[in-house]
Amino acid sequence: MRVILRTLSKAISIVLVIGLISTAYGAAEPAETKTTTEPSVIQGLNNDTDVLLQDDNSIFNLSGVDLGGYYDSLLGPIAELKVSSYLLDNQHAAAVELNGGPKMFRLNATYGMALTDKQWIKITGEQLNENRDFDFDTGTVSQWVGQQAIGADYAYMLGNTYLESLGFGGYYTHSGSKDLSDVTIPDPMGGNYIEQRRIAGANSGNIHTNVSTRLWSYSRLSGGIDYDTVRFDTKYNNDQDVQGLGAHAALEQRLLPTVKLTLASQLRQTERSYNIGLGWLMPSIQGVQNELQLTTGYSNQIATGDTFYTTGLRLNMDFDADQSGSRNRTYDDLNQGSTQTLLDWTNTPSVRMSEVLAITDSSTVAAFTSCPDPNRLNNPVAITENGKTKYKYTTSDGWTGVSEGNGDVRFEDATYDARSQTEECLYHDTDNLGHPHQLKMTNDYAGAAIGNAWKELGSTELFYCPKSAGATQCRFEKQQ
Repeated sequence: MRVILRTLSKAISIVLVIGLISTAYGAAEPAETKTTTEPSVIQGLNNDTDVLLQDDNSIFNLSGVDLGGYYDSLLGPIAELKVSSYLLDNQHAAAVELNGGPKMFRLNATYGMALTDKQWIKITGEQLNENRDFDFDTGTVSQWVGQQAIGADYAYMLGNTYLESLGFGGYYTHSGSKDLSDVTIPDPMGGNYIEQRRIAGANSGNIHTNVSTRLWSYSRLSGGIDYDTVRFDTKYNNDQDVQGLGAHAALEQRLLPTVKLTLASQLRQTERSYNIGLGWLMPSIQGVQNELQLTTGYSNQIATGDTFYTTGLRLNMDFDADQSGSRNRTYDDLNQGSTQTLLDWTNTPSVRMSEVLAITDSSTVAAFTSCPDPNRLNNPVAITENGKTKYKYTTSDGWTGVSEGNGDVRFEDATYDARSQTEECLYHDTDNLGHPHQLKMTNDYAGAAIGNAWKELGSTELFYCPKSAGATQCRFEKQQ
């Protein structure tokens, strides 16, 4: 984690230097009077005055840098860095986001491309790692968990005064599972229990639609329908998988020429989240647009059961402020008739997960399954099952077993000292005649190196092999 934080600090320093150089260059550059022609909303890729696909011949032109941080009620303080740029011939754009803190690391990268002047696609990859608390019966455990995600979106830019674009997309995520050590729980009434502990990861998928509108002045209202599915890799608990339809919506509204309100919500089967942002365009030098943004949010992660709050402050620096007539010291880009640029669209990733999908997975069982000593068995009783004669064995402390006709006597799911047993005890009747004192226990469990893991307590009571032996059913012989 220290290496990640050092790398992140160096990256922030480099970006700050680049930003200062760009700002200084913009301040020193003399103002140039240009005669421009108001561009159409949608223009061809080869048009030199195209606004949507900024005309610049540089291979890499740093367009925006976002610096800030936020506090997460689950993960603590988190620093943010995001850079965005047009690439090559400006029919391509990219945005990279880094988040880091003592309990979290995120790398999110998005690549956008204009197939035509109206058809855009983007693809996003994300690595998210979190140090989360997982609550077990035996206490809370902090563990690092990781998740990978990939997503893609398609948009058709309509250029209509009221209807900006239509689109669809989806994503897939995977988080791994972890096996933790078992913990013994002492029982004051005698005997012990064991909590078998795991952290279950998940595979999740989402498909969605998107509609972006300009229904009134200086606003952008967008939303769509979602279908989500989450499947947790559980071994003991299978009641947290979710799937179904939901929706998402967002609103950008200019309140004043230099003040913007942002609202966003996710009402999906996997989560319920609500976010509010307030942006202010600060006074800045020529060629740079600085926006200070305050954000706060609430999230209820239905899939994992986590609930958390976030509050953050971010400085968004736009170095393309004078390259488009829609970018100046006011939020004119929200006016009806103006259209998103490819870079703006790419700045919103196809997938950015709220958290790693991982949950507690555990089961509590008796620490030892005590098998009855053959010398303590009562005389068997002959019974008939399916036309066959078998022998039923019992003990005074609750064990019951039935011979299987092949010389075996199985004591399965028995009750011993009022505890429910989860394993089996298998005996062998040497002459299959129901003589209790001729029962022997034979160790012929295939593939398990049990050795001396079977042991006697005193000379009468035998214990089942420990879980570490890898056995779910064993046959063994009492030593003479």
